[in-house]
Amino acid sequence: MLRLRSMRCVVPFAAMVAASACYDYVPVTTSPPVGEMVSLEITDRGRVDLTDRFGPGIARIEGRLVSAPQDQFVVAISRVTQINGDQASWTGETARLSRDVVGSMQRRHFSAGRTALVASVATAGVVGFIVTRNWNSSSSGSSDSTSGKPPASLRIPIGRFVF
Repeated sequence: MLRLRSMRCVVPFAAMVAASACYDYVPVTTSPPVGEMVSLEITDRGRVDLTDRFGPGIARIEGRLVSAPQDQFVVAISRVTQINGDQASWTGETARLSRDVVGSMQRRHFSAGRTALVASVATAGVVGFIVTRNWNSSSSGSSDSTSGKPPASLRIPIGRFVF
């Protein structure tokens, strides 16, 4: 029962790490990519101007770029990061940000290298799981037929994972 509970905690965490490993943020060098996920780095002036809406010390706003008129960005916000590293998830509320408060913009880009690495690690984990299960099923125990109990399984620890 304890093993099942710990798996319930580990599986969502592993899925979250795997999903984020497939993408990276790269600088935007041309016009803003409307409709794409972006990360807006906030300037010092922006931290002062946006304090009433986002709190003190805002460092970055992430979300989907809804539109980019000449003087502002309209973003459906998914996450706000503070200077101290604290993050707050948002549910897509739209905000208009003056271009003056944005220092730089990055867009989310698919990372083939990271995806291959995550896929390799996941494959190794599945293979390791299967191999340990085959060892357990093929291990021989006592052939004492009078006890009526199945033989004890052999457990071989492969490694420890600490998160």
